[in-house]
Amino acid sequence: MNENAFVAALQDINNHPVRFGECTITFTFHDGRLQYYTLTTSERKNIAEINTGFKKMENMPNGKTA
Repeated sequence: MNENAFVAALQDINNHPVRFGECTITFTFHDGRLQYYTLTTSERKNIAEINTGFKKMENMPNGKTA
């Protein structure tokens, strides 16, 4: 496998900073040779923080935020 592919993938990861979540790299081969890679990122959202935000909105008159 080409070392340059790993370097390119690492540079792509650095360009898509993930603070809380995942990053997956999938390498695709054809006839034993690396053809391309796919970079997939996801961002995690904590449900507790979402629920807290909604509770604050429910306590405001007319649903308006402060």
